[in-house]
Amino acid sequence: MCHNVLIISHLKSSIESLRSWIEKGGYKVLISFHLEEILKLGEEGRVDLIIIDADDSSLDSYGICQRLKGLEYTLPIPILILSGEKGKEALLQGLKSGADDFLSKGISHDEFLTRIDMNITRSQRILDANPTTKLPGNVSINREIGRRIKNGQTFAVCYADLDNFKAYNDRYGYFNGDKVILLTSHILRDIVRDLSPQDSFIGHIGGDDFIFIVSPEKVGLVCGQIIETFDTIIPYRYSEEDRKKGYIISTDRKHKAGVFPLMSISIGVVTNKSRTFFHPAHVSQIATEMKNYVKTMEGSRYAVDRRGDDQEFISRQRESEIFMRKWRQRWLKKHIKRFG
Repeated sequence: MCHNVLIISHLKSSIESLRSWIEKGGYKVLISFHLEEILKLGEEGRVDLIIIDADDSSLDSYGICQRLKGLEYTLPIPILILSGEKGKEALLQGLKSGADDFLSKGISHDEFLTRIDMNITRSQRILDANPTTKLPGNVSINREIGRRIKNGQTFAVCYADLDNFKAYNDRYGYFNGDKVILLTSHILRDIVRDLSPQDSFIGHIGGDDFIFIVSPEKVGLVCGQIIETFDTIIPYRYSEEDRKKGYIISTDRKHKAGVFPLMSISIGVVTNKSRTFFHPAHVSQIATEMKNYVKTMEGSRYAVDRRGDDQEFISRQRESEIFMRKWRQRWLKKHIKRFG
């Protein structure tokens, strides 16, 4: 992905030298010194980083920085103040205006590009992180999968989803629901990093959906330990009465009352061990199919995609759906008297 770097300056000498350095680093250069145009570019999401030339006396450089950092849609954009002045006073003035970094015009080319890349990467990670778990979000997940595909790595993407979470959330409230999400993130993080420390990854898609990436050889060990730990701990997020019953009465997505077992975790796994992926979207599609397939089964489970062809998988999925429909009917008939 090519990032856009906006240079704010009138000075041709600065613009040309900066453009040369930035374009050599693989970035696209935008140039402007009109505040309204700068604000429009920021509002449209066309800028990934801004460099303000503080030596341009025709600009209120620090005032522009303060204005950009005072607006909601331009606040996340990293701003670098570039100045020929050196010393603590120039640095403090730049940072007090809200700048994310301060660069001296004597800086080397390598350090210059490193600071640009560092600020863009840090900004994207902060924006992408899930506010509840602080785990990387969808942008980082897709980037990580794409990186592994590009590098020719063999990997396993595991899509974890909680079963009956909505019923729990409705019964116990969103505050306790968030605690379950956070607890799940800790379980995944600790087990994945403990059992597969080399080049593993954990991300949070959102809600009760998570992604973790491990080597194909570690799938059984990691998923098995996650399921065992989750099933041991999660009952204690229920009241003693509900825990003893093994179910709660709540409403489904159509607002119909029903009986819901205690939460479990379903993990769908897809690897490139016996197939080739060319794009993260393909991995996402297969992982979602596998997760949905596992969710047709009772309790906490994981399943690895070993399909010879898609038709075989569809046939197995339909069989599982028919089985689960019959199982639910028998289960409800058995327990209907308990809740009237």
